Amino acid sequence: IEYIETELLKPLVKGQEYKISFFISKADKRHSYIKEMGILFLPKKKTWFLEHGIDKKPDVDFVNESGYKNEDDWVELSETYIARGDEAVLVLGHFLYNEPNGFNGKAHYYIDDVSITPVNDDYEKEGIATKSIPITTTENEIAPVSIDTFRLQDLNFKFGTAILEGNYDVLLSEPVNFLLRYPKKAITVEGYTDNIGNEEKNQKLSEERAKAIADYLIQKRVDKTHIACKGYGSLRPIAGNDTEEGRHKNRRVEIIVH
Repeated sequence: IEYIETELLKPLVKGQEYKISFFISKADKRHSYIKEMGILFLPKKKTWFLEHGIDKKPDVDFVNESGYKNEDDWVELSETYIARGDEAVLVLGHFLYNEPNGFNGKAHYYIDDVSITPVNDDYEKEGIATKSIPITTTENEIAPVSIDTFRLQDLNFKFGTAILEGNYDVLLSEPVNFLLRYPKKAITVEGYTDNIGNEEKNQKLSEERAKAIADYLIQKRVDKTHIACKGYGSLRPIAGNDTEEGRHKNRRVEIIVH
């Protein structure tokens, strides 16, 4: 028996209701299947589990008496959950609390898009930054405008390209979860660079990086008809380009929510 274990981006809030969702699909060429898939929350990471599996009842449990047999499509498993307040680690897999004799077989499953989303109207306020952001319109003029935006300054791209690197799945999980929860929202993905190098190349690179993020969102099932892309090169800096810290801030992608 194998499990997926991961630390949450931040512990759950006591008394808060959450929607927990993930997708599974049974791997082909395996005749065995399971009837249960669950999630167990822990206050800290567990370094080992018994080889025969976890025999306790999970905090969130999905049982299908007919079995999870679909090999052709993804099946969404979702449930609401009210947090205890000590949940910092998620363990996902097959739990043996209802199988005293253990599981006999070899059942393999694909798992994708695991998300935990607060169920309240405040999430829209928490999930995006709503504030006055200074945008440089000319060399000497700063125009503050009020926008709703995900500012993604810590995304890593392979140098000089639009190929994502590093922990971009974690950094993009918040806008993905927000846009899946509010599917009617329209967005514009905007790419920016610092002022180092040829401006024509910077312009092209900013457009390519914006498109790379848009393609990622579409891959995560965000409606492509609600997504527009723009690149601004080194225009509209939010910091000075005379220091590495300032240039790092200017090399960014922003998702504007309309």
